[in-house]
Amino acid sequence: HISNYSAWDPPPIAAGKFATKTLMMRGAEPGDIVTATHSSLGSQHLALLVTARVSTADEVTVVVMNMAGGEIVDLDAGLVRAAIVQYI
Repeated sequence: HISNYSAWDPPPIAAGKFATKTLMMRGAEPGDIVTATHSSLGSQHLALLVTARVSTADEVTVVVMNMAGGEIVDLDAGLVRAAIVQYI
């Protein structure tokens, strides 16, 4: 198990658009299973999709995408968190 977090205040995200944040995660390898979240997500942000992947060794890219129809979403500042599960 590998995890990391960082402060992040994503910019306002237009419908169908996304914002990204890169986290350094020593030991991460492409193909690892990654989960991510943002501490400011709540029931008012049901249209936001959060996903992540190992983009290069030791580096994870977290993506927040706005799935709302025509609505700009401005997520409050908070912590972005990611965790990796590795299978041996």
